[in-house]
Amino acid sequence: MKGAFEFGVLPKGFVTQETSEGIVLENKDIGVSFRVPNGWKFTGYFGDSISLNSPDYEYNLELFKHLKGCAITVRVDHYIYSNLIESINEIENGFTSPSEGEEVMTVSGYDALKRIEKSEQLQKEGVEKNIQIEIPFPKVAINFSTSILETEKTRCNQAFDEFLKTVSINYHFDEAENWSKREDFIIENIQGKKMVRNERGKFSFVIPKGWNTATEGYRDKGNLLLYTQEYLESFEEENKQGCILRVSVRYDKNFFEKIKTELEKNEIENKDFLKKEIIKINGYEALKELISTQEMEEVKIVRISIPTKDRIVIFFGGVFYSDYYTRCLQELNNLLATIVIR
Repeated sequence: MKGAFEFGVLPKGFVTQETSEGIVLENKDIGVSFRVPNGWKFTGYFGDSISLNSPDYEYNLELFKHLKGCAITVRVDHYIYSNLIESINEIENGFTSPSEGEEVMTVSGYDALKRIEKSEQLQKEGVEKNIQIEIPFPKVAINFSTSILETEKTRCNQAFDEFLKTVSINYHFDEAENWSKREDFIIENIQGKKMVRNERGKFSFVIPKGWNTATEGYRDKGNLLLYTQEYLESFEEENKQGCILRVSVRYDKNFFEKIKTELEKNEIENKDFLKKEIIKINGYEALKELISTQEMEEVKIVRISIPTKDRIVIFFGGVFYSDYYTRCLQELNNLLATIVIR
C-alpha cells in the first residue's frame, strides 16, 4: 500500500478503504466511489486527477508515449458540469445529434456522456482508441478515461468495462426538494386534448396544438419543455426559429416570498429592456416579465411566475425567436387560459 502513494497526493476529499473486494477510493463530498482493479497501483497528481495503472504499465516520459499495459485516469473537473448536463439533455431530447463516437450512457444509474476517439494518427502511435466518460455532479464533473493500445486492446477494454461496474454514485443536488422533477410532469390525452398534469404542484394545462414535449434536468431537478417544430428543425442553426417554453415549479419559501413582494408592490415597470406587469391566471395574481434588448433583437424572453396558496411558484419561461414572437405569445396566452390550479 505504501508504494501506491509514492508519486503524489490524492485529490481533495478522496480517501482509501480496504474492503474484502479490494481497495476502494471514495469521495463523500462529491458522492462517488470506485474500486481499484486488483493488483493495480494508483496515485494522485495535479491536485485533481488519479492514475490507476496495471502492474506491467510502462510510459516513456521523454517521448510522452504509452508503451505497455493498461491505465485509467480519473479527473475531477470543476468547470464543465453545467455544459455537460446541457449536452446530455440536448442529445436525449433529439435537439442535436451526437458527434461521431459520442453517445449517452449510464454509469451507476446516472446519465453520462461517452466519447470514443479513433484516428490514423492514433493508429500510427499504436493506439486503438481513446475513451472518455464524463458524469455531471452537482458542482463538478467526473471524467473516467483510458487509452487502449492495439497490442493490449482485449484485456484493457475488458479492464475498463469491469472498472466502470465498480463505480458507485450517491448524491443529490443541494435543496433539490425545492425543485420540480422530471417525473412530476405527466403527459396525457383527454377528450382529444394533449394535457400536462403535475400532482405534486397541483396544476394542469393544455399543450398548444402541434407543440412537442420533452423533459430536461439531471436526477433531482427537472423541467418540462414545450417547443414548436420550427424550433426543433432550426436548433443547430445559427438563426433559430420558433418557440420554446420551460415549465418548472419552485418549492422554495424564499422564492415564493420574493415573487409575492413583487406582486404587492402593484407597480407596472416599463423600461427599454424589461417590462413587468401583474396578470390574473385561474384567480391567482401572477408576475409577467418581458425581456428584450438591442443585443437580442431576434430573441424575446417571457417569464410568468404564479405563486399559489400552497406557497409554491409555478414558473413558465419562454424564448421566442424572430418573426414567431406574436404567434408564440398568443399561444402562451392561450395555454395560460387553460391552467387549473387546485
